[in-house]
Amino acid sequence: MDNILSWGYWGLFVCAFLAGSIVPMNAEAPLSAALAMGWPAWTCLLLVWLGDWLGAVTNYFVGMLASPDWLEKYARVNPKKIERAQRFMQGKGIWFAGLNFIPGLGNALVICLGMSRAPFLKVFFVIGLGTFVRFFVWMLITQGVLSCVD
Repeated sequence: MDNILSWGYWGLFVCAFLAGSIVPMNAEAPLSAALAMGWPAWTCLLLVWLGDWLGAVTNYFVGMLASPDWLEKYARVNPKKIERAQRFMQGKGIWFAGLNFIPGLGNALVICLGMSRAPFLKVFFVIGLGTFVRFFVWMLITQGVLSCVD
């Protein structure tokens, strides 16, 4: 953690970007560490939100580049299941983009939204809203814990 945060705000942003993409890590710990070090809360929140959001948006574009044929060939997924998932994602599935922070499932949801060519402006908005709420609540929790420690 010290290593990443030694890069300053840039390190916080990069960590959040990686956490928002398919790299298995989280951005909550660096956010809490930065807040514990006395960094400005709103600056940290905005950097973590933007980094994580851009990482998730990257997943969407990865999905756009992916081919359903790959899923059939390499993951041995039934083509009918792929079709059903794509139909779902184009409809109500867009609202699940706000859950992109769920480990394992969230990235797959966003990649599937990209594969199904879900409307990108709606997806980007829902991802952005969900990510902001998540980190805002985490920031408040961290600040509450830090105020109890002082």
